[in-house]
Order: sequence, then structure tokens, then C-alpha cells
Amino acid sequence: MRNEPRISILTPTRNRCRSFLPLAIASVRALRLSVPYEHVVVDDGSEDGTGLYLAAESAVDPRLVPVTHPSRRGVAAARNSAARLATSSPRTAWSSAAGICSHTQSSGRCMQMR
Repeated sequence: MRNEPRISILTPTRNRCRSFLPLAIASVRALRLSVPYEHVVVDDGSEDGTGLYLAAESAVDPRLVPVTHPSRRGVAAARNSAARLATSSPRTAWSSAAGICSHTQSSGRCMQMR
């Protein structure tokens, strides 16, 4: 039985399967976390094969949870979808091009981790 995630890492994306997205997924995998985690990636209506890329990646890594918006809804909607699907409340971390922002509701702080 799979351990329930204690941390959810959330990544909104659109049309980045050939640029940012493989790097983002690789950087999360490289974290070597000592607790179970999930990586929720929301494809916001991509037209470049991002959905297929995420399906292939999630087939080999069950920690990766792909979500697809059939049409573009915007980054805020993608973030909201990811947050709704996160199962590790209250600990979440947002992944972006600037790094990973870790947020713990109990402290209310957000810090950059590289």
C-alpha cells in the first residue's frame, strides 16, 4: 500500500513540455524528500503534447499526478485545480521557474528553496 503524501508539490503549466516542465519534474524528483510526497501538475489547455508527456511520466512515477484542463483557463485556475486535488493538507509547495515555494499553513510563511 502506498504511503499517503505528507507534502504536495503543485505545478501549473501550459505549452512547456519541451522546455520548463521536464526540468521542473526532474528537480522535484531530485529533492530526495524523507517523507512521502505527490507532485500535482496541471496542464492548462496545452497544445504542444504536454498532456501526453505527463501521462507517460505518471505511468513510471506514481507520485506524479497529472491534471488536464481541456481548454486554457489561466494560471489562477490551474493553481486552484492543483490545490483542490492536493491530498497533503496543510503542507504544500508551489513549483515555478523561480524555484519551489514552500508554504505551511500553520506558520503562514513562504520561503524559496533551490
